[in-house]
Amino acid sequence: MDGYDALLATTRRLLSAGGALQSIDGSEQIDRAQLKQGVVRHLARLHPANPTSLEAAAQTVLDAADRGLDGSAPQGDAAVREFVHDALEVIVQVIGRPALRMPLGKVQSPDNASRGNELWTAWLGTHRKQVDKAAASVAKLYRVFANGKETHIGTGWRLGADLIVTNRHVAELLVADAGLPVAAWSLDPRWTCVADFGATDGPATPLRFAANALLACAPEPAIDLAVLRLAPNGAMLPNALVVSDDESLLGAYSGGPTPTFEGQPVYAVGHPLQRLAGSEVLFVFGDADGRKRCSPGRTTALREGATNFEHDCSTLRGNSGSPIFDLYTHQVLGTHRGGRSSDPEGIIGDANAAVAVSRLVTHAMGNILKKGIVEQHGQA
Repeated sequence: MDGYDALLATTRRLLSAGGALQSIDGSEQIDRAQLKQGVVRHLARLHPANPTSLEAAAQTVLDAADRGLDGSAPQGDAAVREFVHDALEVIVQVIGRPALRMPLGKVQSPDNASRGNELWTAWLGTHRKQVDKAAASVAKLYRVFANGKETHIGTGWRLGADLIVTNRHVAELLVADAGLPVAAWSLDPRWTCVADFGATDGPATPLRFAANALLACAPEPAIDLAVLRLAPNGAMLPNALVVSDDESLLGAYSGGPTPTFEGQPVYAVGHPLQRLAGSEVLFVFGDADGRKRCSPGRTTALREGATNFEHDCSTLRGNSGSPIFDLYTHQVLGTHRGGRSSDPEGIIGDANAAVAVSRLVTHAMGNILKKGIVEQHGQA
């Protein structure tokens, strides 16, 4: 999850009312000892170690999260703030917003000991095949240089016959001159964009395709979308995903003098990458290595006039371009763009934002998403 303030709000909400380890009647906060043991189990999966060191590491995570929750984290210390951010991410994953591993493309259930994760466990019990099928059409995007060096730049998802959708700000890393108007952008020949649909926990089998053209890119930064064409390589591309413009699947505001947003369950599939290379963060986020993850959550806002909606799926750098799926139809509702303001005026604070398909009905990018083709000079 990106956006420090949004992450704080989600952590507080889960701890007090929606947490995985909360009391059955939902009226009490999660027991501290249970929470610590949940963090210990989380860390044990990442880095098996002796119980004493895991207990100490879990306490470090909890202490850092406390500094964020009570506002005592130093405001001017970027490194401390980053670690507090990552500690909060661990708490959120443990108590109800997991990032589920996908070894060999098969989504794994969350920790059954975490009671609030029963929702996701029960959902996977009947939707596992659909999730696996949808996730197979999501790729890790690399920028590959002539010397073979590779840089992970984001996530993309399949559309139409040979297209892949990602963020405009990801495409910006691929073009020759990002200072030109978007209509003049073209792929830089100094490197190649490669999409790997097989970047899962191993032993994974790569399924890589090179992009040979940037076909479309929204001129507006808020409509953070771009479409690339994948070159054939003799292998079969994964299926194109189904897109929905049904706005009701994103939730709605209730009536009354103080309307509240009633979010809907969704999930993101993408390739999160650890935020920092420091030893503490590597320990906490050792599994955020760019391999495919499924992150369930909920929509949290859809503001009037905005092209973005907000959600609380656990994401990190590298998730840019991830499709946001409806939990039950497995249709794409939007494309994750990161921890940015979803307010069209830029006034509302940071949030986990995604571009909503349903808010692009009259936009050229909406037409591309619905038809699965890019029309140029009157022809597809």
